[in-house]
Amino acid sequence: MLAAFGYEVSGIDISASGIAQARAAFPHVSFHVGSVYDDLLPVLGTFDVVISLEVIEHLYAPRDFIRTFDTLLRPSGTGLISTPYHGYFKNLAIALAGRFDAHFSPQPAFLRVGRVPPIAMSMVALFEKPNP
Repeated sequence: MLAAFGYEVSGIDISASGIAQARAAFPHVSFHVGSVYDDLLPVLGTFDVVISLEVIEHLYAPRDFIRTFDTLLRPSGTGLISTPYHGYFKNLAIALAGRFDAHFSPQPAFLRVGRVPPIAMSMVALFEKPNP
């Protein structure tokens, strides 16, 4: 969809068959077989915007993913990561019990999307990389 609006778009997936399907469906977009654990900088370069949708929850080393994500993001670039969100009522119970200290709460950093807030479908973190 972004490419249709004139943006230069690159995609990556570990599945060669998934990349083949993506290339067939969107021949004007640059797709690469690769892992978030690979050194992607020489292959992809850097971007003003890096988006990861519903990926991080599947990873065995999410901190490594975040490091790779960061290398692909230009200074002053924008990163967007979404992940499913299933814990509102549990988090509410912990908060009501006084067991959820504010400095441990991820709530201020995330937006809930995809239904009314109590039954949200995803959480989205949006951030800007500092310009050194």
